[in-house]
Amino acid sequence: YTGDSSMVQSLQDFVDYELENGLTPKDYVWSQVPYPSANPGSRRYTGWSQHGEDYVEPHVVGKDGYGYLRLYEMTGNTKYLQAAIRCADALVKNYKPGDAKNSPWPYRAYARDGRTGQGGMGGYSANVVEPIMLFDELVRIGQGDNEQYKTVRAAAWKWLETYPMKNNVWSG
Repeated sequence: YTGDSSMVQSLQDFVDYELENGLTPKDYVWSQVPYPSANPGSRRYTGWSQHGEDYVEPHVVGKDGYGYLRLYEMTGNTKYLQAAIRCADALVKNYKPGDAKNSPWPYRAYARDGRTGQGGMGGYSANVVEPIMLFDELVRIGQGDNEQYKTVRAAAWKWLETYPMKNNVWSG
């Protein structure tokens, strides 16, 4: 917005660092998506010990994926587009139909196997907006598996309207 290219360069430097040091391994259920945090002083992101190591937060996967996509649009660098698509694909892969007690994605899950329920790995989160935003933007620009993104997006939105918007349960 300001026209100051140094800001875009700073953003690229930050995201490049995250892409090098903060993604889950390829063989994980939540594959090649960003960890939400790191231990203080750690070069590599793998979670924060006080909350649990080796976990992801799906709303952060959606939020970071959306950010990667915006950076792709600013720079034209396809590595950011590919990172956004990996986030969207992981969200599709790990989507589960929700109900009044279970959300489409957990608040926090172990990245390796997707399990929840231990050590603050909450199974419920009404925060589905960031994944929906990522799906919407990838569909808008026609990138990734748009049919799956549309299907999962519609189901997550329907869940949001059916449960949290009516029963006012916004967190686990």
